[in-house]
Amino acid sequence: LVKFAGDQWNIDPDRLLLTGMSDGGTFTYVSGLGEGSPFTHLAPISASFHPLLLEMMDPTRIKGLPVYLTHGALDWMFPIQIARDAQQALTAAGADLHYREIEDLSHTYPSDENTRILEWCLQS
Repeated sequence: LVKFAGDQWNIDPDRLLLTGMSDGGTFTYVSGLGEGSPFTHLAPISASFHPLLLEMMDPTRIKGLPVYLTHGALDWMFPIQIARDAQQALTAAGADLHYREIEDLSHTYPSDENTRILEWCLQS
């Protein structure tokens, strides 16, 4: 899919952002952390995360990888502690992590983050 898009449009290969919310955010971790992933930036939102993901991944892939992690403190589907654990694990693995915990957000998409995520992707 990435190759197809690159063949159709002028895409900066140094700025390939993968993002998603809820299970889409979990897929962002699984696909984005995997060896051979074409994505240069990850932005999981309100996602589930398990530290074993990092044990299955290539540590050189994770080191320095820009990750913008967003989660609502009131999330009832994936409690905030999951995001805090992800923050700790990804930081320990060497990811270039930007963490946003939104105190009044439940398990909903924070559309106000779109601009922040895109600006972050362009600057990192």
